[in-house]
Amino acid sequence: MTVNRLECEQRTHIGLVRETNQDCLDCDAAQGIMVLADGMGGHRAGVTAARIAVDTVMATLLPVRQNDVADKLESQLWVGQAAETANRAVFSAMGRDPALTGMATTLVLALFRGDRVFYAHVGVHVCIACVMVACAA
Repeated sequence: MTVNRLECEQRTHIGLVRETNQDCLDCDAAQGIMVLADGMGGHRAGVTAARIAVDTVMATLLPVRQNDVADKLESQLWVGQAAETANRAVFSAMGRDPALTGMATTLVLALFRGDRVFYAHVGVHVCIACVMVACAA
């Protein structure tokens, strides 16, 4: 199944409250994958949690080629699996390094397949998921 033309541009902003930016983004237009994680301010190692989540989602979804003949159910399963795998990776990192205990991140990811978009979100990025979908249309 081919992905309709998709272009990615990434920007992030520190905002008006925080002293550091804990956003991590990645996109592979050819594969139809977009992902954003925002480390939760006030939690230890938020930027680390965000980077782990983004890297894990990309590693999980990149094997899904845009030419795969995937149906709606399979695509939904891939997106859910990517979010769950990212969650496990963050918890696993905390178990290996006590300095990371309590780290947290939000997550939104989208998989574009043909004329459909499959997405998952954890945390406050519901609106960003909608923006990602609208911008890709």
